[in-house]
Amino acid sequence: MECAETDELKHFREEVRDWLDANKPKTERPNDFAGQIEFDRNWQRTQFEGGWAGISWPKEYGGQGYA
Repeated sequence: MECAETDELKHFREEVRDWLDANKPKTERPNDFAGQIEFDRNWQRTQFEGGWAGISWPKEYGGQGYA
């Protein structure tokens, strides 16, 4: 498989990097089970609200609508 560089691909990568820089968790994932569950759920919620839960999913379900 060959992946050619396009302006669209470059823009998409920049968009992903910018979003991650602004939204990635600021703290380390806890070591205890309950803390991990809470941490993971909060991160998943952030991804959903930002439209990055599943980028091929429809926007109303937390995706970007990419097919």
